[in-house]
Amino acid sequence: MNEHTSSDARGRRIAFVAHCLLNQNAKVPGLAGYPGVFQPLCTPLTRHGIGIVQMRCPEMDHLGPGRPLGTDTIDQYDTPAYRDLCRRLAGAVATEAAVYHAAGYRVLFALGVEGSPSCSVSNAPVLEAGCRILRPGRGLFMEALAAAFAAAGLQVPFIGIPEVPESGELDEALSSLEVVVTCAGE
Repeated sequence: MNEHTSSDARGRRIAFVAHCLLNQNAKVPGLAGYPGVFQPLCTPLTRHGIGIVQMRCPEMDHLGPGRPLGTDTIDQYDTPAYRDLCRRLAGAVATEAAVYHAAGYRVLFALGVEGSPSCSVSNAPVLEAGCRILRPGRGLFMEALAAAFAAAGLQVPFIGIPEVPESGELDEALSSLEVVVTCAGE
């Protein structure tokens, strides 16, 4: 054993987190609930010593930080070019997760944002009769990420974090996160 490994404190547990949960500045103008980090999420992750990998935001890559709110639905982004971007970004995330996994790390979960056209985990916004509604399903990036994890042979649970009440109960999502972290051991 070399001198560096005896004092190595890493927990070897990783979470892949939607970009805007760690940087609200990346959100569509008018939708940020915090000036920087989505604080309710970071407290349990840091308390349990979970390594955080910030995934790139496909919406930012596609249209930049000044992108218009539009309908904020899957319909707004569902184009071949955007789906290709999501596949490429998801492939890079899955490759990174596979590297961690092969080195003995535990990829505990991927965190998405409920109600997001890209990062919804279970309640995705669609345009129906001119109205934005939530339907069961994943956003475009989370859909691509699930396929990329499966192709890499990784079983990574997804947890959706609702930032607004219409997307779900934040306390319930944080409780689910707490259960997964606790079951993964300290």
